[in-house]
Amino acid sequence: MSEDEENPAKRQKMSDEAVPKFLVLDSHLTDDKCFACYALVSPKNSQVLEPHKVKTLLTLAAVIPASLVLADAQLSAAVTAAQLATLRNATTANSFHAEIIYRLSRFRRVGEALKCFGINFADPEAAQERLVVLVCGGTREEATERFTRAVECFGSDVEVTSFTGLNPFVDVDSLAKVYEVTEAELKLYGGNQLLGSVLTKMSTKVCIR
Repeated sequence: MSEDEENPAKRQKMSDEAVPKFLVLDSHLTDDKCFACYALVSPKNSQVLEPHKVKTLLTLAAVIPASLVLADAQLSAAVTAAQLATLRNATTANSFHAEIIYRLSRFRRVGEALKCFGINFADPEAAQERLVVLVCGGTREEATERFTRAVECFGSDVEVTSFTGLNPFVDVDSLAKVYEVTEAELKLYGGNQLLGSVLTKMSTKVCIR
């Protein structure tokens, strides 16, 4: 009998890791519009989330590293700004995917934002990062069904659970480095600390040299 057969706990762990799991969070932007965020926990087949494949199945989507997402408020701010820019014909990027990434970043140039927040699927290490997918428009149920159907097209099993508030997969050190958060800023924002600084960098980047 093999070691795996003798150890049910180990077999269960291996089985769990083989199935991609998705966490979903949603935030209403208006009465009939929402966005949903999915964090891929075990991206054994992360190639299914390549931006060009996602965009063929989803109306509006963005793929970003989950490690750089602190909370749903950060995503909500980026998506809201991207949607408003689209409605006003005042977008900075040439796609909604890039517009969300641009609005999420602290950078004033789209290229810098994409370099920092984009996913390089050609890099084996980057492909193993947890990913976040934003699906915009419709109700929560519609967004969840749309995403699940999209992933099923690639032959993947999907388990969808929910969380709100802080993202459990964030890398705080990397996030603070990307947004250049100082100790003084952390003290200034008190209880909200890092989130307050991140939201400020996102919203005021046009004023920051």
